[in-house]
Amino acid sequence: MRRLKVARVIGKKNYTPARVAKKLKSMLGNAGFAEEAKFVAQQLAREDGVRTACNALEELYQRTRKKS
Repeated sequence: MRRLKVARVIGKKNYTPARVAKKLKSMLGNAGFAEEAKFVAQQLAREDGVRTACNALEELYQRTRKKS
């Protein structure tokens, strides 16, 4: 999500309520951030993630069976 520019990450060592509040306030106040999130949401809505995941798992299973 960070690479898609719709998320921010706060490392475990730097995680504080004040820092989270500051990041959220910054994100919510940024119209460009909201537009990018909307665009990504539309893209994700068109994908068939379950089918893609199942196909990848079946392919992996077939490859591991051939090695046995």
